Amino acid sequence: MGNPRVILVSGHGLFRNLARGWLARELNFAIVAECADSTLAYGLVKKYKPDILLWDQEQPTTNEHRIVSRVVSKYPALKVAHFSPKTDPATAQKLLGLGVRGCFQKDSPMADLELGLRVVMGGGTYCCPGMSKSATAKAAREPRPAGPLSKLSRRQFQILKLVVRGCPIKRIAGLLKISAKTVETHKNRLMRRLKLTNVQGLMKYAIKRNIVKI
Repeated sequence: MGNPRVILVSGHGLFRNLARGWLARELNFAIVAECADSTLAYGLVKKYKPDILLWDQEQPTTNEHRIVSRVVSKYPALKVAHFSPKTDPATAQKLLGLGVRGCFQKDSPMADLELGLRVVMGGGTYCCPGMSKSATAKAAREPRPAGPLSKLSRRQFQILKLVVRGCPIKRIAGLLKISAKTVETHKNRLMRRLKLTNVQGLMKYAIKRNIVKI
């Protein structure tokens, strides 16, 4: 399984520099391209075919909404995560409606940013807790998994996605604000429910069902 390929769009050089190092160090993201001009985003996505597009905008314009909509329509597998100093509920709802998978505020705790990006990469949708309850509730709902995965609770499915993306147990515990022992309990239970005996088998299971891609 290769590192997630990322394109970073931000008009702030300092943000790009800080994000580049943090994403590589904490999440093993590979930055394949970056730009300061949002109008270049579509061309970069077309050229590099990334897994995720990280978009930093203080106040998205109508033109930028059109660019996001065009990118998502053309590349539906692409996961778009939007960053801003502060996202109001109406803007968050608008972005989610366009197909954005994650809405983040720059002043959020690093643990929330990491958890959110892992949720987005795992196929879910996420809004930072600092946003209104209505926007967060709508964004945080993930579709119930089908088939054998429907046996899992939402927490177990969340932990499964973090485990197969290589997140250590202690890190998962910190991200979800539960104990490492609780994480281990959930992991063992979900493996029993899926009739798997080790993490290697869990990885193969997840790849086969497109929970993660190689």
